Amino acid sequence: MVADFDRTVKESKEKALEALKRIPEIESILDQADNETIRASEAVQGARSAANESKNIADEAKNTADEASKVMY
Repeated sequence: MVADFDRTVKESKEKALEALKRIPEIESILDQADNETIRASEAVQGARSAANESKNIADEAKNTADEASKVMY
């Protein structure tokens, strides 16, 4: 019974030590994911800005066309 407990403790310790060795790899993966998230957020913000600018240009074009139509008729 004590031998089984000792074996279980030893196996758990070995697994824990192996897991600790993977921490730098996991941190690197998390850093990469964080950087990709930042880049994606910046891309979305850029797209939002371009869409707003396009809408403003389209609104101005519509207003100009409306004014031109009033002058013609």
